[in-house]
Amino acid sequence: MYRPFSDQRYIEKMVRTIEVLHEQETLQVTLLNWRAAPYRNLPNWVKYVSMDGPNKRQVYLYWDRKVEDAFLGKIWKRLRREHRYFQYLDRYFHDSYRQLRRMTDAIFRKGPEFYLGLSTNQLRREFEVLHLASKIASAGYYIVYDLVNLLTRIVRQEIGEVLIDATDEEQERVYRQLCQVGIRSIFIAERMAFLRRLQQIHRLHRIKRQRRLAAIQNVVFQQWYDFGHSVFNERTNRPFTPADYEQRFLRSRGLSVPRARRLLQTQERQAATTVRKILARFRTYPRVRQHIHWLRVMMGYRNLDSLFIHDYWQHAAPLYDEVSRRLSIEPNDLWWLSREEIIAGLRGDSIRRIVAGRKVKGFTIKQVGQQIQVLSGVRKEDWHEEAIAQAKLLQGSTAFSGKATGRVRSITNPIHEGRYFQNGEILVTSMTSPEFVPLMKRAKAIITDEGGMLCHAAIIARELKKPCVIGTRVATKVLKDGDLVEVDAGKGVVKIL
Repeated sequence: MYRPFSDQRYIEKMVRTIEVLHEQETLQVTLLNWRAAPYRNLPNWVKYVSMDGPNKRQVYLYWDRKVEDAFLGKIWKRLRREHRYFQYLDRYFHDSYRQLRRMTDAIFRKGPEFYLGLSTNQLRREFEVLHLASKIASAGYYIVYDLVNLLTRIVRQEIGEVLIDATDEEQERVYRQLCQVGIRSIFIAERMAFLRRLQQIHRLHRIKRQRRLAAIQNVVFQQWYDFGHSVFNERTNRPFTPADYEQRFLRSRGLSVPRARRLLQTQERQAATTVRKILARFRTYPRVRQHIHWLRVMMGYRNLDSLFIHDYWQHAAPLYDEVSRRLSIEPNDLWWLSREEIIAGLRGDSIRRIVAGRKVKGFTIKQVGQQIQVLSGVRKEDWHEEAIAQAKLLQGSTAFSGKATGRVRSITNPIHEGRYFQNGEILVTSMTSPEFVPLMKRAKAIITDEGGMLCHAAIIARELKKPCVIGTRVATKVLKDGDLVEVDAGKGVVKIL
């Protein structure tokens, strides 16, 4: 039996359970992300994909926080010593995302026919170029995630030191307003784009019918292309299709676009005014103001990261579909392979047996320092499970305050299991994604295993004003369907009654 970490005393376990089929952080991507140049000091981690869970495919991720904190400490020292380093990171994220978007746009425009006509060597080179850009952009995504966690701890501490006479509730209110006010979310961005394109459609009434219909179809396609993979249709609980957007534009024909846009802009101006008033309380603390600025910039990236991730996979689909066809596997089976294995398959190696074995037994990705190993099968003794069966009280973090009492409904796959969810139940899951939004609206409260103040669950809970406790780590393991629980989100506590 191997031991994933050299010193067990410093391990703080982070467990996340997600259905692999809908997971973005796949084997293929994981092996790439952590090797990117800006991420040289790699935290030790072990990831297991087990096929023994209640929904078969489950992912367990264990982190060595001591190594991660050391890495964040180095970034923080450099930021404090060299303020231009933040501008470098800011430019790095913009440039890497923009480069990847240009590449995936080109792939989508070329279409399946172009890749069907390529030789296998040409297809392999296209795949390698795309994943080089993906590796760089994905490294930026994870750096943002770590920086938000680091800056959150620092800003919380500094708010307490500056507002020393304020109550704990007042300090928490100030922090939450800084976290959620005036930072554009994917929903606001999608709404603003929709209104802009609706106005374009209103202006098309003067041109001839045939040209008008073609222009409308183009506007509908652009809205779907930009947001259809990230914003879910509440009626179907699926991502928006072009037909969905066409119906939505038709239903909105009588909407006053200027009035709706002014309403959104007024809300954003009010939010900006709120932030300015808060920052005025720190006018004599320029370093604290700078740290708050850094945190809010990183929060903006995190709030829009789903747009980047979902669009990437959908827009690059023509290339991935052809790669999977050449390897004689299903497109979703690419998630079971590393980049090196995919390239080896395009060079002639047979990888179908590898995929079949991992789909039956699961697999383990183990990293210590710079070394990464992929092992087939998952062994129970490697999981480092805690004794949690007797737990009666779960502790997490507050995403949105409030109290609620109700029955638990644990959901792993909202698309397949959503029909069992009843109005007023307590939604329990490892972490949420856009597919969960219809269920979150019907839930009395929300509990997650993972997440911070900027995770998807926290953002949506604040918009819906639903009590939400995040980061409990073990909620999906302790809480069972039908359990009666009391959620005190203000204290971050879930009590089993």
